[in-house]
Amino acid sequence: MNHVLDCKKGGLVTARHDVIRNELRDQVAHVFSPSRIQCELMINPAPMRANGTKTHVPSSSSSSDFLNADRGDLLIRGFWEGSTDTIIDVRVMNFDSISYKNLPPKKALERQEKEKKKKYCKL
Repeated sequence: MNHVLDCKKGGLVTARHDVIRNELRDQVAHVFSPSRIQCELMINPAPMRANGTKTHVPSSSSSSDFLNADRGDLLIRGFWEGSTDTIIDVRVMNFDSISYKNLPPKKALERQEKEKKKKYCKL
């Protein structure tokens, strides 16, 4: 059963992720208008240079670059402040997996949080 819950090749992890994302989107839609909510958006599609200008992104970029780009699950405009964007990236984990079985849930969540920070702080 743990293999079914952990395996990234069967679509079950993706399905669980999408259920959580969709539920979160539906809950947010009770507070914000649908025009302020976007799903599956690219994060930093055109990185900024140190001088504040955007780098050139070739129009002929490959589809594999698009599929492998960092994407957020939800963008909510005005979540914290009026015209700012908040990007939420959902992660699903199995506390019964071998890598987390001997960790208290709080420590397992802290490990996941560190991985997310490591991933996004370098963007």
